[in-house]
Amino acid sequence: MSEVTKADVLAGIGDALETVTGLRVQQGSELEEGRPELPLAQVYWLRSQTAAESANDRNTFAGLGWPQRWLEWVFRVDVRASEAGFFGQAYGKMLTLEDAIEDALEEAATGKPVFGVAGVGTARWTAEFVTWSGAGSTEPEAVGSRFEVVCRIG
Repeated sequence: MSEVTKADVLAGIGDALETVTGLRVQQGSELEEGRPELPLAQVYWLRSQTAAESANDRNTFAGLGWPQRWLEWVFRVDVRASEAGFFGQAYGKMLTLEDAIEDALEEAATGKPVFGVAGVGTARWTAEFVTWSGAGSTEPEAVGSRFEVVCRIG
């Protein structure tokens, strides 16, 4: 199994996101709380995928006559694109930023090695629109998107 660490992959995803003009990126131990300066992407490890046919986080595939083993790690990227003031304008800013982030992820995920990290075999992601509310409030404070990046390790 590869010697890649979660911190390596966090750094690789963070480096990819830093290519997006105007986007601040925080990862792992750099994560801040409170009202951050926007736009901001926060990258953190979320979970390891568990194979349905297995009781652990490792999948196997019998190919080429010998078993191939890998892990899947899921990382979350929370992107606060804009304050929610005028929703239409905020949503438009989020869409523009969303496209730039997807372009940066695509470029880094198709590079060799993936995200610049030896040991990451493939990467895929999903993204969705989200709003964030302040503590004790139901009114949106910021709009943005949430990515789940799945990296196959090994």
